[in-house]
Amino acid sequence: MNTKRITPNDLQPMDAPADGWYHIESNDDHPAIYDGTRIVQVLDNDAMAAIAAAGVPEEGLPIDADHRGVPGIADVPDTAAAGWVRELALFDDGSGHWQLAARIEWTPPGLALVQGRVYKHFSTVYRIDDPALARPLGSDRYRPLVLLGLALTNNPNNRTGQRPITNSLPAHLPPATPAGETQTKHQTNMNELEEIKKALGLAPDAPLTDTLAAIAAIKGEAAAAADSEAETLLNSEGLSDLPEEEKKELKEGLVTNRSLALMTIRAFKERRASANATPRYARPGTPRATSEQTRSYLINRAKEIQRRERAEGRTCSFWKALNLAKTETK
Repeated sequence: MNTKRITPNDLQPMDAPADGWYHIESNDDHPAIYDGTRIVQVLDNDAMAAIAAAGVPEEGLPIDADHRGVPGIADVPDTAAAGWVRELALFDDGSGHWQLAARIEWTPPGLALVQGRVYKHFSTVYRIDDPALARPLGSDRYRPLVLLGLALTNNPNNRTGQRPITNSLPAHLPPATPAGETQTKHQTNMNELEEIKKALGLAPDAPLTDTLAAIAAIKGEAAAAADSEAETLLNSEGLSDLPEEEKKELKEGLVTNRSLALMTIRAFKERRASANATPRYARPGTPRATSEQTRSYLINRAKEIQRRERAEGRTCSFWKALNLAKTETK
């Protein structure tokens, strides 16, 4: 497999988190719970090589906080990205065991979380219910083949051997601030808080709870406006009858990655325009494929495309092959 290789020296220093390479998965057996069943994720050299070769989507793989972007984890999934995984690579820890690294571009909120040491570890996401995504090894042991998600956390399942994002304390503590300067900064902060209250239409002596409530109300109104705009857009494009789950994903996409969501909407329209054409996975005389059948078809077809491309000497990541498979079904 054609995979990128780096060295431990290429990893971002723990006392200065910024855009760069990070250790996200250690080479070991990782016990986990999947759909209520205890399993073991086998992250050995073969798994590391397969995951790195599969790569990430062309638009990047979003990083969330505590898996709050995964449906079912939070009551209301938080799809905001703390950062984006742009590519994967392997490095040798000196023992002959390959470790998995990711090149990350942080968003401003995400960078603040790691620089402020709010989060210190990564947690990876895999699926084991499809042999194209994880290879069954028997006795509830599975070898992951594709990285499907990444989160910031302080309680990772794969803590053993994983390099922390940051040190517990800064490498160099700043000098103590003179008392007079501290008082000046405090007064400046109070003045700025009063300006914020004024902008929110609150009295200067309004408690902090009222200020936070006013900000939350504005954020709620903005979210409602964004949802309304997305609903109007979907209706105008003739997509009002989409399944609720697909509509929800498109609405969230219009907020977090508008250009990609608009491309998806165009793809929906084009697919409907050619609705009279029989998809390759739904031959005449057979029931139309379910979403699960379609997903399995696309994954298997992506694997076929990967094998074909590699046989002809070309590099093809899993995500690129999946996009090609989707294009074929239009």
